[in-house]
Amino acid sequence: MYSTTREIIVVSEEQAFEEKNENVSGTLSEENAAAKEGGIQISFENGIHYIEDPNYPGKKLTLFCMNNKLHWPHHIEDMGETQVPNYVEGYLTPDNFKSQQAYEECMRRLSKLLYAGYPYNGERLYKIVKDSSKYAPTEEEFNDMLIVPAVLQTAYPYLGHHDFTYADWKNSNKEHLEELRQFVGAVIKLSLYGGTTSNGLTYEDIEAMPFYKAAFSIINCNDNTPLETFQLFYGAKYFVTEEEAYNATQNAIWHLLYEYGIPDNDLSTMSLPLSSVLYTYSERGGLLNYKPSSDEIEIVGDLNFEYNPKDGMYHSGKLKIIEPEIYRGIYHLKLPKGVTAQCDNLTYVYGNEEYELVSDHLPTINETFMIEGKFDWLQEVKQYSPSPDIEFEGKKFQHMIGAVINRDEVRVVKAMGSDNEGSVSITKQVIGEANRDKEFKFTLTLPYHTDDVNGKYGDLNFEKGVAKFTLKAGETKIAEHLPYGAWYIVEEDPTTGYRIGMTNQSGEVPLADIVPVTFTNTKLPDLSLSKTVTGEMGNKTKKFEFVINLKDKDGKPVGTLFDKSFEYKGSVIGGTGAEPPKDGSITFKKGEARISLSHGQKITIKDLPYGSAYTVKEVKEDADPYKVTYKEIAVSEPGTTPESGTNPESGVNPKSGTTPESAADSVTGKLEQDKLIEVVNEKESVPSTGITNHTNRGMGIGVLISLGALGSLLVVGLFYWRKGWKK
Repeated sequence: MYSTTREIIVVSEEQAFEEKNENVSGTLSEENAAAKEGGIQISFENGIHYIEDPNYPGKKLTLFCMNNKLHWPHHIEDMGETQVPNYVEGYLTPDNFKSQQAYEECMRRLSKLLYAGYPYNGERLYKIVKDSSKYAPTEEEFNDMLIVPAVLQTAYPYLGHHDFTYADWKNSNKEHLEELRQFVGAVIKLSLYGGTTSNGLTYEDIEAMPFYKAAFSIINCNDNTPLETFQLFYGAKYFVTEEEAYNATQNAIWHLLYEYGIPDNDLSTMSLPLSSVLYTYSERGGLLNYKPSSDEIEIVGDLNFEYNPKDGMYHSGKLKIIEPEIYRGIYHLKLPKGVTAQCDNLTYVYGNEEYELVSDHLPTINETFMIEGKFDWLQEVKQYSPSPDIEFEGKKFQHMIGAVINRDEVRVVKAMGSDNEGSVSITKQVIGEANRDKEFKFTLTLPYHTDDVNGKYGDLNFEKGVAKFTLKAGETKIAEHLPYGAWYIVEEDPTTGYRIGMTNQSGEVPLADIVPVTFTNTKLPDLSLSKTVTGEMGNKTKKFEFVINLKDKDGKPVGTLFDKSFEYKGSVIGGTGAEPPKDGSITFKKGEARISLSHGQKITIKDLPYGSAYTVKEVKEDADPYKVTYKEIAVSEPGTTPESGTNPESGVNPKSGTTPESAADSVTGKLEQDKLIEVVNEKESVPSTGITNHTNRGMGIGVLISLGALGSLLVVGLFYWRKGWKK
């Protein structure tokens, strides 16, 4: 049904709300009783009739005549000494109509004419100006007309949530212009083919509304501006002086009463354009006829704000202002800084319609927003009749009608919401590694939010509740705006060479807080062992056995309860030409393992327990003694610059702090980084034979050659001795 639209004014929360225009008690004072018995004089000023009814002290009730064929209720010069009678309450009753229904219908329409007409203008159907002859609207006035009435938004939902303005024409806003064009076309179809909208509006109903007039002017301005077009088509219907507004209301009332057959009315047509507008408006719908109350208005819906990664804003859930149907309010919003109503940054919404709020920050329970409106409502229709009902020159005086219409402010304040999100921070720490540029791969999963967590949340991008990312040592990434209470799981991809420790690896997203998740990768150190044989008597093919003892950082032998095996990689010392040992594994039993190496060979035992203590000792052979020296080298990452103690033939870059060579029978150290143990076996002969081939086979051949040479000398000597002896 075609009903009212209320003007809603935004004010600050600090403004005090004053109750006003309270209903007057039904008990008449002595003054009122006397006025009722003796009547009240009708006043006339500046062409307008009014009365000061004692039931409404301080109010001047604008009155309109109800019988155009009778005398005005004010004195004119032709009356001479004749006085206009006083007036008392009362006039029309159901007896004046064909039926009770006709009486009620006529009184409803009279109420609407008084509400929409002068001076209340409850539907904004006209604008008072000083000179209406050639008045064109200002842009501000045009924008006021382009606010979509609630009744039109119901009939044409696509008009809702759009802030139509004069700038749409200036800037060629295609979306808005197309929607206005669609609307005007639909209304013109009603004119051509008849019918009504879904809520009962006819073409005449809609054509009377300022919104249609403004929309039509934008769409059909051609070579003129919309302001000029409006003045051309609708200026006389919309821009009026006070006198014109009063007369238009008066004419509409006379014509209505003529239509219902009320005596002494013969105004069959209305010559004033605004009269037709008002008359059309009165045909359908009702009025708010009681004092509005905030108790009847409720904001319902979800006011918890959630982060939307698509626009980086916080969105409330769906909200709705629940109001009585008769209110039909356009509610302006008083919003905190950074908060708007979706969409188009509107500052108003309609009653009984869904909307949402959008914020550039997460609102808290300490923030509130307000809806507020000024509602015009009909308290009472007043009719007055002359008393006594006298005649002057055979014609009586008109009956009068007016209305008590009040404007009251209604406010509803609502808390914006509560903190309903939290964050998860993930930090990577690395212990025992000098070069920390390595990237470690992670996955953060919200297993129960695969549908609603997609997009960018802080530092992480989610797809179906899963975010994959990398971290280097010392880096932190934070997943923000996650749903409060969501279960999260953080996992690091398997990485060899590290022991992974973690805190808060899974749990619930906290409320308005950050849960710190820490992954600490402890570099598992390598222990390398190399063998070098020197000296003329050194055997470079011999396998030398080593005993390695290993205790963890707590002093417990590795492999105490169960044997513990570690992989090793075989290699050679550069330039030795040795055959590298095959890759394999070494097993520690109760803290001890054994392995054998020959000259030039090297092994690297991988991923030993961080902080463990080791002892490396070569097994002595009394039958084949060597001078054994040990050198411990702390190994830096590949690619770094060698420092003091570098052994260029070792194939590694030692860090500073390399231990000097030791002639002790073993070497002991702590694995807080990679270590290399260089073991050098030296063996020299006492007499120098000049033989440089130091292999066992070479030595045997040398001895045989020496013995052969010695035997030859003895044979030659004996030969010559015998020869001389015979002589």
